[in-house]
Amino acid sequence: MKEIIGFTPEQWEYGTPEVEMDQFVRVKGQPDKIIAEVRGWGWLSKKGNEAAAKEQDANGHLLAAAPELYAECKSLLRQRDALKTLSDLQEKLLACYRTGKNPGSIIDKLREAKAVLAAIEAPEKEKKT
Repeated sequence: MKEIIGFTPEQWEYGTPEVEMDQFVRVKGQPDKIIAEVRGWGWLSKKGNEAAAKEQDANGHLLAAAPELYAECKSLLRQRDALKTLSDLQEKLLACYRTGKNPGSIIDKLREAKAVLAAIEAPEKEKKT
């Protein structure tokens, strides 16, 4: 996944309850800090029907979730990389066991990889509680 640099890092929200037909994605709690204007099929068709408005709202909420979705994707990729490292080290350990070689440095790397995985999982557990 390509690293994205330069987007507004705060939480975003779509629409404002006090503004009818609000079509803006803003920084949460900062109504003057507009990220994007949502003009979906509903807006462009000017039909004003309920289905068009629902689609546009869904698009706006999806856009507003972008920073959180991006952070979750980065976290999943870090977990995947840590698990791949653990799997590779496990294979090397098994090879040492089968051949009788000293696995000392591999065990150290395995401990490091486990520590990385534990550090990644700790914030995930805190979010769920």
